Amino acid sequence: MDDAVRLKIRQLYRFLKEANQLRFRHVRAVADQPKILRLADMPNHESAQLFRPVRNTEGQEVPDVLIRVRRPRLTRCPTPPEPVTSWLLPGWDDPTKAARVAESQNITIPGDSEDGEDTVTVQFEDDEERFAAWEDWEVLRTAWVTPELAARKAMSIFDIFYDIYSTLEKDSEQLELLAADGRLSWQAVSALDGQVTIDHPVLLKRVELRFDANVPEFTVHETDREPEIYGSLFVDLHDVEPAALRNRKTELESASYHPLGSDDSEAFLRAFIQTVSPSAGEFLDEPGGSATATPRLWRDPMLILRKRVLGIANAVDAILDDIEHRELFPPALAQITGTLDDWTGSGLGDGSPGTPDSTAAPSINDDDILLAKEANEEQMQIIRRLERSGSVIVQGPPGTGKTHTIGNLIGHLLAQGKSILVTAQTAKTLRVVRDKVPEALRPLCVSVLGSDQDARSQLESSIGSITERLTRDTAETLLGKATTFSSERRKLLTTTRQLTHTLEEALENEYREIAVNGRRFSPSDAARHVAAHSETQSWIPSPVKLGADLTLSEEELARLYALGGTYSAQEEQDARCRLPDLTGLPAEAQFQTMVSESRDLTTRDISLGADRWTGADNGSEELEELAKTLEAEFSSDLLKQTWRPHAIVAGLRGGGRTRSLGTADRLHRTSDRGEWQACAGTASSAAAIGVYAGAQAAPGDHGDS
Repeated sequence: MDDAVRLKIRQLYRFLKEANQLRFRHVRAVADQPKILRLADMPNHESAQLFRPVRNTEGQEVPDVLIRVRRPRLTRCPTPPEPVTSWLLPGWDDPTKAARVAESQNITIPGDSEDGEDTVTVQFEDDEERFAAWEDWEVLRTAWVTPELAARKAMSIFDIFYDIYSTLEKDSEQLELLAADGRLSWQAVSALDGQVTIDHPVLLKRVELRFDANVPEFTVHETDREPEIYGSLFVDLHDVEPAALRNRKTELESASYHPLGSDDSEAFLRAFIQTVSPSAGEFLDEPGGSATATPRLWRDPMLILRKRVLGIANAVDAILDDIEHRELFPPALAQITGTLDDWTGSGLGDGSPGTPDSTAAPSINDDDILLAKEANEEQMQIIRRLERSGSVIVQGPPGTGKTHTIGNLIGHLLAQGKSILVTAQTAKTLRVVRDKVPEALRPLCVSVLGSDQDARSQLESSIGSITERLTRDTAETLLGKATTFSSERRKLLTTTRQLTHTLEEALENEYREIAVNGRRFSPSDAARHVAAHSETQSWIPSPVKLGADLTLSEEELARLYALGGTYSAQEEQDARCRLPDLTGLPAEAQFQTMVSESRDLTTRDISLGADRWTGADNGSEELEELAKTLEAEFSSDLLKQTWRPHAIVAGLRGGGRTRSLGTADRLHRTSDRGEWQACAGTASSAAAIGVYAGAQAAPGDHGDS
């Protein structure tokens, strides 16, 4: 059963290979390629340089820059002398042409004719001075021609590179630049086309062309792509053993012979032509002529601009070679090949969701779907189906969110620890997809196709971002952050569900019927009823909560409305005041004491000494401040001062000011001025207290103490 399934898979990819060959016919003649440049045509000029790989004991050392072509500096032809200028024929300043002068010229001189002028013919060599000037200038021009021809040829090479660069810029998604060598010339027999002529290099390698406008200069750079054999030339040819070609491909993969290499590459090409035709194959040291029935191969390094059509063929060939050794296959092949029944239990699946021989895949919980961008229900369904079946086809016109969905899927799959390969028909589409990926994940997106320089830059950025993250955080801290974020996310999801439920209820309430006393009203009928009775029912406070229970019984409501007729307006206003905090109210005993003191004060005669009070309006704040002053003056620390009692007594006897100042004068004689000022102020206060105390005491209480 395994062999039957493998046979189906092998037939599928052989069909793809044949279909690709019919759709994209391989180019047999190098002249049919979009553009070519033979390196043998490059001039011997300082503006055009070629750097070949070098084989050493450690392997092959390939320079980053293989070819460098600067725009050469063109110069003008030396200025001819004045006597010769009028004799020069057109093209004298063109280095590709020889400078020539007219052998003779007709000139007019004064004469006896009717118009007073005669025409005479002058030979160029008649004037020895003019002829000598011509010879001297021709020597200067000959010295100018040789380097100028090389510079002009270098300029033509520069123009070719500019043409190739412009073509690549306009259609880089369909074209690629190759370094090639090992030109094969052969009149062969094809199984598809009969007699065919082959004239094309067989050893190819992808290179990159860059342009520096500041110099200006074109450079051809080495890439990470491995060299390859142009195997499409031989797939339909008779008398070519596929097994022998596979051996040469294996050798090339291990040794990486470069098309611009020297002896090692030449040795590989010599062995290759013997592989193509062991009995008649020839390797030539010089370029051969037209193709013959004998396969011939010689070195002719060149740059080729070709269409990107061989990638599919090479990929299919690699898959066909891998089928024989692979144990597990992608589950989607079961549906494509129609072998669902044969697949079950064969062990060819990997047990992942969507695999035929796996059990029903568990449905994914929506809380486990981690999306970095907004998503609708359709995108959630795509993720659920992908988790269940392993493959989903999404179709839609431009602008419907397909690329946005892919960006969301990338974030979700990365959160599950998976690697993602995104393919597209054009590199522009891949750039758009990369822009849709969340910015925090974008450094992890590395472009495989497109410009190799951009791909390396993205790879360097990705490695730098990963290294920076690992340098800043360890695996333990990252795991801790992930746990914290996961907990916060669950809380946010719970809150989101609650808010969503509330919003849904609010939306449903716009259409849900309202039940009152067993009667049901639609929202529109209820709104019309409220609008019609708004004047008569405006006394009802709003907003009214639907379904709220009344906290008062019918008797309590009757009593409430009865109280409305017994309360005065002031009592009603007082009832609206805010109730005090119970913890701040005095206890019952304390409150009784306060009431008793209040009643005692209202019945006692407190007019004695009223003439000593200053100010007409002495409120509770002033009394509280005075009480604090008395408490401070009669503190135990101040009473220890020996002079304070005398000052207080003097105040009680009515001579407080004189005696306090006398005491202060005595203190002055025993202290400095600063202390005297302080004591004088204190003594005055003590005397004033004595005066106040005497005013409060009953008559006859004055005495020494």
